[in-house]
Amino acid sequence: MKIALTGGGSGGHAAPAIAVAEALRLLEPQAELLYIGSRGGMEEGLAQRSGLSYRGITARKIQRATPLAMVGVGLSLVRGLAESIRLLRSFGPDAILGTGGYAAASAVRAACALGIPAVIHEQNVMPGRTNRWLARFGARVCISTPAGAAHWPAGEATLTGLPLRSAAITRHGAAEARSALGFDPARPVLLVMGGSQGAQSVNAVVYAAAPLLPEAVQVLHQTGAAGIDAAQRVARSLGPDRYACHAFMDADLLSMAYASATAALCRCGASTLAECHVHGVPTLMTPLPSAYADHQRHNALEAEAAGAGILLPQAELTAERLVAEVSGLLAAPDRLRALGDAAQAMAAPDAAERVARLLLETASRRR
Repeated sequence: MKIALTGGGSGGHAAPAIAVAEALRLLEPQAELLYIGSRGGMEEGLAQRSGLSYRGITARKIQRATPLAMVGVGLSLVRGLAESIRLLRSFGPDAILGTGGYAAASAVRAACALGIPAVIHEQNVMPGRTNRWLARFGARVCISTPAGAAHWPAGEATLTGLPLRSAAITRHGAAEARSALGFDPARPVLLVMGGSQGAQSVNAVVYAAAPLLPEAVQVLHQTGAAGIDAAQRVARSLGPDRYACHAFMDADLLSMAYASATAALCRCGASTLAECHVHGVPTLMTPLPSAYADHQRHNALEAEAAGAGILLPQAELTAERLVAEVSGLLAAPDRLRALGDAAQAMAAPDAAERVARLLLETASRRR
């Protein structure tokens, strides 16, 4: 059996596809897998580090722009479509999985044109442009959370949860994880996650808040590459017993980070929230205001309605507000525990396997 996977432009699109590939290897060890992404895209390194064969195609972000820029987007899509058709004819997959992003637009559309059954996975409550478009061509739709069903025709979407890599959801004891990270196992940890590329506005607030937090609080901060220099200055000022920073945390380090966390301050990308949920981490959720269709706010609203987190809009996020929220949670252990329990109730740790099984079922129908 041969399965193609595609998705990229951000870690939020690529990581679910890689998680499903991992599950496919366990369910169907003889299956041949091919990852199709954008040429030179960030997903290339992620796929190759996961041992996946990778082929790059021409791809350009689909967004509102000037008429001239849109012509460029259209030409890029046509070129990527032609390249995808050649790749798919050569590889001959029995099915394809698309997880969104602009590379997936060409690859999944080409598969539909060739009669190759397609499954798409939508990570967010509000569907992205690519997946909305691809669903018109008969691709089967998987969604991450119940609230997402309202944005698809009745009966069209299958609830699977959001696929997460096994390393990212490996469970550790809090004390063990804190010790491994160089922290005091008896003191609380605030985990700060701005997404795979960081979030500079969130970073700036955390740099200012870190010295003001209760002395017992230890901060573990994923800054993104653009924020690491400033973060290292904070680390030197406060010392490693109060503040530690990483430009990027891989899946193994992330599992330790989540296990260590008493609470998290995070953007509201679907993967970040799903990882917090599977580890039962209470979250202070700060959506990216410029996200397409305000999808991060919709992700956060669903979690808040379930009692799994606290929505803290970026306009309200200040160092003083962050200190007050963290101090308030630490002073209310029952509330902190309730938030964590509600987060865990939202988790779908077997989502990658569910999507992989659906993909294999879809592929077997073609044979």
